[in-house]
Amino acid sequence: MSTVDSFVQGTVFYGGSLAELGNLLAEHGLHATVGPWALRLAEPASRFEIAYVGNVSPDAPFEVSVDGYGISLEVISEWCERVARCLRDRGIRFEMTHFTADQEEIRDYEEA
Repeated sequence: MSTVDSFVQGTVFYGGSLAELGNLLAEHGLHATVGPWALRLAEPASRFEIAYVGNVSPDAPFEVSVDGYGISLEVISEWCERVARCLRDRGIRFEMTHFTADQEEIRDYEEA
């Protein structure tokens, strides 16, 4: 496994609430803690967050933010693919990009 510091940024275009999105993820085995402004996946190490953009409103698209520092690239990639698969299966538009700490693109995840 390669341990290179990395991060993920992106957007999920979902018109429902965070709680509803959390339930959809849980149905795909991705359990999350849902707070008033963000949900955090239980793994990897609660570093995978989907939040309201700038806390503007529930109607705004959600922002994806993943802190992969100190976690292998393979683990972060696997979690991105699992989330992407769930969103694709539900027909939810999204875009996420995995970067190295030097902002070199590793992979884009988008709806099919």
